[in-house]
Amino acid sequence: PTEAKTIEDAYNISLSYRTKLDLDYIAGLLNTTPEKVSDELIKEGFAYKNPATGLIEDKDSYLSGYVKPKYKVAVEAAKDNPEFARNVEELQKVLPKDIPGQLLSFRLGSSWIPKDIIKKFILETTGMDDVNVEWVPGVEKWGVSYPKYGSRFAKNNTSGAGGLTGIDLIEHALHLSRPRVTKREYIGEGKYSERTDPEATAAAIGKMEEHMDNFVEFVRSNPEYVSRLEKIYNDNYNNFIEKKFSLPTFDHYPGANEDITLYEHQRRAVVRILKDSTLLAHQVGTGKTFTMITAAMEMRRLGIAKKPMIVVQNATIEQFAKSFKILYPSAKILVPEKSDTEKPERRQKIFNRIAYGDWDAVLIPQSFLNFIPDDPAREKAYIEERIAELEEIKAAAEEESKYNNPVASEADAAIKSLIKGWEAKQKKRKDKKVKDVAKTNLAVEKKIQQQLGRRRDDVRVFEKMGVDALFVDEAHAYKKLGFATAMSNVRGIDTKASQRALSLRLKIRAIQEKMNGRNVVLATGTPISNTMAEVWTMMNYI
Repeated sequence: PTEAKTIEDAYNISLSYRTKLDLDYIAGLLNTTPEKVSDELIKEGFAYKNPATGLIEDKDSYLSGYVKPKYKVAVEAAKDNPEFARNVEELQKVLPKDIPGQLLSFRLGSSWIPKDIIKKFILETTGMDDVNVEWVPGVEKWGVSYPKYGSRFAKNNTSGAGGLTGIDLIEHALHLSRPRVTKREYIGEGKYSERTDPEATAAAIGKMEEHMDNFVEFVRSNPEYVSRLEKIYNDNYNNFIEKKFSLPTFDHYPGANEDITLYEHQRRAVVRILKDSTLLAHQVGTGKTFTMITAAMEMRRLGIAKKPMIVVQNATIEQFAKSFKILYPSAKILVPEKSDTEKPERRQKIFNRIAYGDWDAVLIPQSFLNFIPDDPAREKAYIEERIAELEEIKAAAEEESKYNNPVASEADAAIKSLIKGWEAKQKKRKDKKVKDVAKTNLAVEKKIQQQLGRRRDDVRVFEKMGVDALFVDEAHAYKKLGFATAMSNVRGIDTKASQRALSLRLKIRAIQEKMNGRNVVLATGTPISNTMAEVWTMMNYI
């Protein structure tokens, strides 16, 4: 559109055709100046000036997200400048209501509980006053340490059960793990075996659950603790409002088949994709295919992306291509034929066409994506980053340690866990006595290199193909990124890593670094209940 009759029309047109408040464009639509447009938008409540940045933001963006910090900034700004009084008034309307402390759910092991409360509970339960409790960032786990004599000479020995002491059981509760008590049995010929003692294990589990219930009662019975938890939770976790994405003013996107009308949730999803990296966790049959196709074409039309790539399952690529041509008959898309997937030389021709051609979208099967190599420099950076991350945590903890700091020990355990998962594929080390940090780092690097060392075609790396938007359908196929957790021994939680999941993460990094965190879309209709940590990592690299 080249003109608009009202400021509201111009506002909606800008959001629809520019996906943002383009003051110059709006000024052109109304034949006025950007300064007058800014004043009018604020006056009519379509936009707000953010006192933290000085920029004009549309109402959907400003009145969503972490609204409590925005509210505090607006209150301070309004003291010196009355123009921000309206910001304060409107933000106050959308602030989440504080949840009373007595209604909060928590347990022994919740990450946001202050450590001094846990230490006082341990003292009251076991009589131990020399216990160090720390939350370990990066490992996402509580660490507990105490003098070697501490657990056996606790003043209150009734806190244990099944042969385990009270501090043992509390530590299990903090780690969200179930205790297992074993007994040594003679099996003949001078040999012994360690077997689970069912009765002792049941007693230990029962006592641990008792401690967990007692902890909740311990906190709730202390008004000071309840007040502290209420403030911590409401300030840090109950401060976010989901953004409401306004629908475009048109029913049919430019260039799309006008005989097909997208559902409201599809159009809203397209708007969201154009603004940020997105996960389409819509159930089967809700139209994720048309949503992704429309978003890719809108990226091209608006200049958000020059070469979107859509990755789909091998078995559905033909159907996806047909859907693309039905929705956008004139679209120029690259789709490899089945024969192109069989031999390396044919795949290389397709990869060259991707790199040198001008396409509205590139459509490839998942097997193709697995063959595209990643930049060696990016692979090396990832290895170094992961090692440095854990070593930094460990070193910082050791500096403050008075004895066996739990943060250091947990970080060290996490480093070792990177190695453990690949032991079966690693050749036996010649010198097993070497324990210095350099050797450990080298071992971790070799393990991750194995994960990175999947079969790849001898073609240009992903970063050199010109792809600046990545859509991955059926993304649950890449869910096994691998992560550290205290619950690794619980059935249903898989902490192992896959080669193609790591490769996808590196490709996501490449896109998001280039496009300022945008232009990545993962879609799945399959439940991902036990892999949300990995999806969050994938989608929120920046």
